[in-house]
Amino acid sequence: MQRSVKRTDTSAEQVFDYYLAMLADDLPEPEKNYRFGKDGDPRFEIDRAFPADKVGVEIQGGTWTKGAHSSGVGLRRDYIKNNLAVIYGWKMLYFTPDMLERDPIGCIWQVRELVKLPFAERIDNAVSTIQST
Repeated sequence: MQRSVKRTDTSAEQVFDYYLAMLADDLPEPEKNYRFGKDGDPRFEIDRAFPADKVGVEIQGGTWTKGAHSSGVGLRRDYIKNNLAVIYGWKMLYFTPDMLERDPIGCIWQVRELVKLPFAERIDNAVSTIQST
């Protein structure tokens, strides 16, 4: 009997979640470990996804320690997943743990540029900004 095992978040994914909450709490919360695939066959998983905007965030841990994302098999798997995501209309961002630690503002800025707030929220934010000046 095959068991379904729920993957737990890596520490790098937790760091991303922390910075996203601190620097972009106005954005919608991403779906964790979002599954996608062709014709209802969700073979692939995106670490953090904003499905409404088709924005995916991959946290590439283990890049300096010969982890899964830096082996030949792991790279091939990541490339196949990324290519399919792009074909299905997703915009993908990739971060390593050191990118998040060295420039969290820059990383979250990139997410913010792709994830759109609903129009009403953008108007409310603009009005609040104008009123506060």
